[in-house]
Amino acid sequence: MSLQSERLLNHMLRLRLSHLPNCYEAIAEEASAKNLPYLDFLEQTLEAESQAKHTRNDGLHRLSDGLTLIAPSIEIDLASRLA
Repeated sequence: MSLQSERLLNHMLRLRLSHLPNCYEAIAEEASAKNLPYLDFLEQTLEAESQAKHTRNDGLHRLSDGLTLIAPSIEIDLASRLA
């Protein structure tokens, strides 16, 4: 890993950009191959991070909704066993 890559990784971690360390090199290679302007590259990297966070948050909301539905049934089951 180059020094620049290490610095970029450290910035990503400090900014809590958890998806970018996994994808920025591929996006950079694609942008370079297509001779995309820097702002297009930047937009693609930020879009990738934003989409990953949205997907992760959506999954967490679904999980918490499922737990909310499970918890009342557990309470009812415990109440019937204690009676």
